[in-house]
Amino acid sequence: MNKKDFISPWHTLTLLAGIGLLIFLGIFVKLDGRRIGPFELMFPTEEDLTKGSGRSVDMERLLQDYHEIDVRGKRSKQDAVIDSVDISTEIISDKDTTKKKVEEVYTPPPRDLQWDKTGDHPLHNFFAHINKHRSKMTRVLHYGDSQIEGDRITARLREELQRSFGGNGPGLQSFTPLVKSWSIRSEASNHWKRYPGFGKKDTNITHNEYGPLISISRYETNDSVKNPYVDIGPSKSGYKKIRSYDVIDLYFGNVVDTVVVAATSNDSIFSELIIHPGSVSPKRINLPHPTDNIRLTFDGPSADWYGYSAQSTSGIIVDNIALRGASGTFFSNINTQHFTGHFAADEVKLLILQFGGNVVPYIDAKKRAEAYGSRMEREIAVFQKRFPNADILFIGPSDMATKVRTNMETFPHLIDVRDALKEAAFNRGVAYWDIFEAMGGENSMESWVTNDPPLAASDYVHFTPKGASVVAQWLTEAIMDSYQEWKKSNQTP
Repeated sequence: MNKKDFISPWHTLTLLAGIGLLIFLGIFVKLDGRRIGPFELMFPTEEDLTKGSGRSVDMERLLQDYHEIDVRGKRSKQDAVIDSVDISTEIISDKDTTKKKVEEVYTPPPRDLQWDKTGDHPLHNFFAHINKHRSKMTRVLHYGDSQIEGDRITARLREELQRSFGGNGPGLQSFTPLVKSWSIRSEASNHWKRYPGFGKKDTNITHNEYGPLISISRYETNDSVKNPYVDIGPSKSGYKKIRSYDVIDLYFGNVVDTVVVAATSNDSIFSELIIHPGSVSPKRINLPHPTDNIRLTFDGPSADWYGYSAQSTSGIIVDNIALRGASGTFFSNINTQHFTGHFAADEVKLLILQFGGNVVPYIDAKKRAEAYGSRMEREIAVFQKRFPNADILFIGPSDMATKVRTNMETFPHLIDVRDALKEAAFNRGVAYWDIFEAMGGENSMESWVTNDPPLAASDYVHFTPKGASVVAQWLTEAIMDSYQEWKKSNQTP
């Protein structure tokens, strides 16, 4: 080997010494922030070394009332993140030296529903309906971004509402979901494709009719694939109430030729639907036994399949409609009559809109946050027009953290976005639930990520399933507490 291939130890030492000198000069000569052409120098400062991680939440206290629900629908104390927390302190009495335990008062962050108190209760219609008509079928549509994908947050809310007011099943599902739901087992054959109704749209879709899930599923048929199918069955990992359902409703449109849908269980056909060209009304499959594993086989050219709903025929049905990457400002661009025409006029009683997180990283000024809030106010008005019999609950962004020098801190204008969305909700007379404050407010996300077990993912944006369950409990309690207050003020003497 040639001597030129060797690196002298003195060369290495000189390089390390040079790097050390550069860092020394950068810190003590205060070169941090200086610019050399298009480049900005960054050196550790005394503030970086003493500021700390920015953690601001006592997670033990924050979670002291949290309890999990197992798959049987029962509350599980032994599996809780925090069963109980001793927050007492010892003090010495002024009169004697006897030690007494005095409980320290801890006030959790605000978790109640908020609205402009000058108007009527924003969930009055929903509360009045579920209080009086529990035998009827009541639909709750939970629209949101990727924070609710896989049925996160919605699953526990649904379980608690169905336990209190009746109903079964996970509700609306896509034939081609981006993320599999843990609340139902659904497997489609090959040659199915998904076409979302927002963002960059596929040029194969020449209309603006996307159904309640804001997406279309189509299958291809050829000589090798003549009978596409979808297998549907209960999820063993889901909560108790969703693992039982009596019917499957099919939602579709743009039927250009006759399609036959055969429903089989144990290799035996128990139902066969014939869908004629031009049909738009949902078709119902009554299951011979609740939650049988079934296969839907399709024969004929593909229609636009908007999805299916596995549900009971009474009680509350809560639909999880996750729209990855959505800001929530596109609903006004969707065909109005088509968007609402799949449900009975009095079926939808509550809309939960959970948006804001996807715009936070791109908001660089308060005025832009206010402009986004104004756009969402117009979208809320669109929902109110399309669903005049439904109440609306808006949920803004949770805390989201970004790297600021050496620390993970709340995005600079997240609070501006939250404030703008809250103002938009109040202006339209709808309720607002502040998930940002509920989880601890500014700089709380790092505590959720580093908690044991983690309650948020390492992207410092999304909740883990366990973290989503915590949020869902608080959301459910906020709704139920508000319902009990409404009952007290609306009881007939």
